[in-house]
Amino acid sequence: MGKLSHKSGTEGPNWDPYSFDELNLVKSDGTNVVMHMGLIESVKVNGKEIHSGEGTDKVIEEITGMYFDKWMKIHYKLNEPPNRCPHCNGKHFEFHSGYVGESMQVCSDCNKIVWCEEVTESMIR
Repeated sequence: MGKLSHKSGTEGPNWDPYSFDELNLVKSDGTNVVMHMGLIESVKVNGKEIHSGEGTDKVIEEITGMYFDKWMKIHYKLNEPPNRCPHCNGKHFEFHSGYVGESMQVCSDCNKIVWCEEVTESMIR
């Protein structure tokens, strides 16, 4: 398949910002596909915009052969907290807050951080 990553932030003027999400898929053949969902939806392949406006999910399906819902399921599955601690195999956790908007999961048995939500620039602006 390749590698799927997610980026979120804000765009537009400072006095009226909009949030955006970008899903970036690097296919096994090296093709880089980016779906931008924000003020405007767009699809880029290897840095070149090939579609803008409504219907980007259909374009993604044509390019990758994968439904947009599948992209989202994979992304959320990869970024969800684990069921067991990778350090001690414990299954009791506590959630803590770090920086603004950041949360982390700490193992109650060994007190090590087992999961941390990615901090984005928009969280600290």
